[in-house]
Amino acid sequence: MLISFEQAYLKQFGFVYTGKALIIESLCLEVVVKNELVTQSAYLHNALQEHNGTPFMSTRMFSNNRHHEAPVYQRDALVIGQVIQGAAIIIEATGTTIVEPDWQAQVSGQKNLILTRCCPVQRQVAIGTTVDPVMLEIFNKLFMSIAEQMGFVLQNTAYSVNIKERLDFSCALFNAQGELIANAPHTLKIRET
Repeated sequence: MLISFEQAYLKQFGFVYTGKALIIESLCLEVVVKNELVTQSAYLHNALQEHNGTPFMSTRMFSNNRHHEAPVYQRDALVIGQVIQGAAIIIEATGTTIVEPDWQAQVSGQKNLILTRCCPVQRQVAIGTTVDPVMLEIFNKLFMSIAEQMGFVLQNTAYSVNIKERLDFSCALFNAQGELIANAPHTLKIRET
């Protein structure tokens, strides 16, 4: 556990204190167990016996602005290597997986569902030089987040009071020509009276 902590600390802060005692302030534990159906109705139980790897019913689902006839599979009835083409629905006690049209689900050797796109996305127009305002905002936020993370690392690793407490610094990203891409000022605003 100590080695894992030191590796994570080194990754986040860029250095590790050696020879200092480690204090565990908080501990979180995650356990992964094999999924087993807790309860199951007689209907589904019979469907499992009769439809091993095949859909036990069919229903309509709405996707991509139209209705599709979708087979419904029971997750535990699927067999390793089985490929299910979308549109399809896979149900289990703890959730439902929707396989959209143009996608497929394959059952891996560990009985995991691997979803992959099987048909390329149909584009109505060619990708050009026009700027999509949504994507522009997403990338602006992404670059701003990188600059903010740089500031957090600087704040957490600094010895200077001006940096550590007064936040008297700012971080920025520049392109190869030295033009500003994004900045994240961390300076505390001091009101003058």
